[in-house]
Amino acid sequence: MQLATPDIEIEQGEVFANDLLGRQLEIQSLAPLLLNVDAPLVMALDSPWGTGKTTFVRLLRAYLEEQGKQSLYFNAWETDYADDPLVALAATLDDYVEASVSDTVVTESWCKAKKYLPVLGKSVLKAGVKAATFGALDVEEEYEAVLAELAQGSISDLVDQFSVQQSAIDAFKESISKILATLTDNQKNLVIFIDELDRCRPTYAIETLERIKHIFDLEGIVFVLSVDAEQLCHSIKAVYGADFDARQYLKRFINLDYSLSRPEMPAYVNAMLINMGLQNAVDGRRNARQDLDTTAKSFIFLAEAFELNWREINLYLARLRLVFAQIPSNHHNDLPLLIPLLFVRDKNPQLYQRYVSDTGCADEVISYLDGILKPTQRFERRVVVMKGYLIAPNVDDYRDDQLVVDRLLAPYSDIPEDDPERAERAEVFRLLQRVVSGARDFGSIDIGVVSNWLELLGKISLADGTAENI
Repeated sequence: MQLATPDIEIEQGEVFANDLLGRQLEIQSLAPLLLNVDAPLVMALDSPWGTGKTTFVRLLRAYLEEQGKQSLYFNAWETDYADDPLVALAATLDDYVEASVSDTVVTESWCKAKKYLPVLGKSVLKAGVKAATFGALDVEEEYEAVLAELAQGSISDLVDQFSVQQSAIDAFKESISKILATLTDNQKNLVIFIDELDRCRPTYAIETLERIKHIFDLEGIVFVLSVDAEQLCHSIKAVYGADFDARQYLKRFINLDYSLSRPEMPAYVNAMLINMGLQNAVDGRRNARQDLDTTAKSFIFLAEAFELNWREINLYLARLRLVFAQIPSNHHNDLPLLIPLLFVRDKNPQLYQRYVSDTGCADEVISYLDGILKPTQRFERRVVVMKGYLIAPNVDDYRDDQLVVDRLLAPYSDIPEDDPERAERAEVFRLLQRVVSGARDFGSIDIGVVSNWLELLGKISLADGTAENI
């Protein structure tokens, strides 16, 4: 079982075969907009961390390819070691030219334009050539002249320096325009996806936005920035100060904001559990106490009850994955007990410690969980099963403390004769009895073993991204 969630497998000819979050209609609606909108345009694909932005982009690119359309992908986070994002962006474009452009005039123009990168890569030129002569010479001669004077520091006229850099930008952009002209007649725009910009070091993220605005603002180019806008704002404030209006600043670079639809919680959790390999792990265990469907329902139920945000949901799923990775394949997984204890351990650590030291206080844990649930939820089957598993460790081959078990079951067995819900309450009690007695049938639940699996979490810090890429 993997700790890092694998990328979605996209099958040729069946782009959405593994689309567990149902993104197909959204992608099919967005693609024509990107291809046909008047460009230049920069769109922010905004969604919180861990909600599947990268997978959405991969599916969208595959769909475009299936329609015979070209697109580029640039992972900003993987290149933020570079001094200037322009060089990394140019490398992405260079790969595209090499693979997809056959016109020798265009490829030769691009080869010449790449030589301007040392000039374009300087935020302030320390040297340059007279703007009046720039462009009059062959590009190789211009390039050599600029580099020579950069090395010698022989030009000091700031106006000329600015003019030379602007002329170099114009020549570079003209070459890109020639590349765009090679797109097929039925493709108006080249879509360039910039992924994980919000995870970059702050200065690199800002420089990327500036390069897009000043170098790539060309007819026929649409940029899609896959970001968590809130996190990107934090990066901007890290450079310009906590009181800086980062949202307003982003409007300088972004023309459209597109909020990626939030996946439904059940679909999301089920997709994550399947992608983390938990299905195979559960199926392969002997006498598994509960299946993956029950695990998902229990997790979703508690995640909603504790009002977890998406980041917290991902971290809890990563913790569950880490716990499950420790469990031997021939051991019971005890998921109906692990799931509630995973939450209680984090939300109420003192109560958790009391319980693992003395499972006789299961009623306190049950009361705590009841306190966050709606009254109508407290007797739902999945909740009753969790309650039964919290009581069950009090029954084992070495310590059959029937008095403790009877005390814990008493609130459910003592049903007043005039209770209008007497029949339903009686069924709850019978289910609790079956769950608790089932612990003996399947083998006792060793709370010491279960708590050891959970305690490893206190020694490991999970990095952001461990539970990504659904």
